[in-house]
Amino acid sequence: MDCDGTMAMLFLFSVGFDHCILDMGTFYGMKLKKTKFVSCSMMETDFTEADMGQTLLDDCDLSKAVFDQTNLQGADLRTSRQYIIDPENNNIKKASFSWPAVTGLLVKYDIDVQ
Repeated sequence: MDCDGTMAMLFLFSVGFDHCILDMGTFYGMKLKKTKFVSCSMMETDFTEADMGQTLLDDCDLSKAVFDQTNLQGADLRTSRQYIIDPENNNIKKASFSWPAVTGLLVKYDIDVQ
């Protein structure tokens, strides 16, 4: 396949994950825009500098997952849990969260939320 054909195939490539164990995986710098993660275990997974805009994280365990300079703009984390995300270090504009997991946005402030 010529170079142009290869680029076209990469451009059209997309993935989704359903009931997967992705523990200790790395998505460092990857473009995951609009990717669907459904009922996945993603403990200690690295999302540093990943583009996760409009990504669905449905019923996922994100214990000790790393979010550093991650684009989560418009992402849906309403049914996921155990995440710790620094809102000052990641783009979370228009992202969706729910109680009580949303307290993972406040961990760096070392405050007591009851």
